Order: sequence, then C-alpha cells, then structure tokens
Amino acid sequence: MAEKKEPSYPLVANEESEAAPSFNLTMNTQFGVKNTNFGHFKYEKSTVTFEYRGTVVGMVTVDKARARARSTRKFDAIVLLKTDRVAESFEQLGRDISSGSCHLLAPPSWKGKFT
Repeated sequence: MAEKKEPSYPLVANEESEAAPSFNLTMNTQFGVKNTNFGHFKYEKSTVTFEYRGTVVGMVTVDKARARARSTRKFDAIVLLKTDRVAESFEQLGRDISSGSCHLLAPPSWKGKFT
C-alpha cells in the first residue's frame, strides 16, 4: 500500500510594495497662436500634446481657425493629464510630486498658411 502524502505548498513571502507614483489631473488652460506677420494665418485642426520627460501624458484638440495679422488668437481648453505611461520615470515622478512641481512641455506644431 502506498504511503499517503500531504500536499505541499511553497511559502511565498508577503512583501509590501508601494504604489507607483502617478497623477490624474484635469487642467483648464489657455493657448495662444501668436501671428507676428502682416497677413492672416489660417491653421488646420491640430492636436496639442503635453509631455512629461518625453512621454505624452495628455492632449487636446484645437479646431481650425484664423489668427489675424499681427495679433494673438487665444482659446481655452480643458485637458486631462495622466501619468500612467511613464514607467521608466516613476522614481523621478515621485520626487517631482513630493517637491510640488512637475515640469510639462507642450511643443508647438501648427500646420497652416498665410493669407
């Protein structure tokens, strides 16, 4: 007769881990298209992206419009910023959040023509 064996289960250590630093932020912002030329500037529908250390964390769409000659066309927008895709910068993000300052970039890119 075979000997009865009790099943064995490997002991897994109970390790506590910190949650990854992140933020979800809804921001009211104002953009401007500054036209220093003597003719109107008609621009196409565009997307403004917000970047944290090279990773896109938010975007807002800007409808096509026209900036008059030698003036600035201003418009308001609401953008949702989420840092769930910055895995390679979690430590730096944690330090930035703790310091109370996160530097974001919104590199400009407008397609259009002068009229």
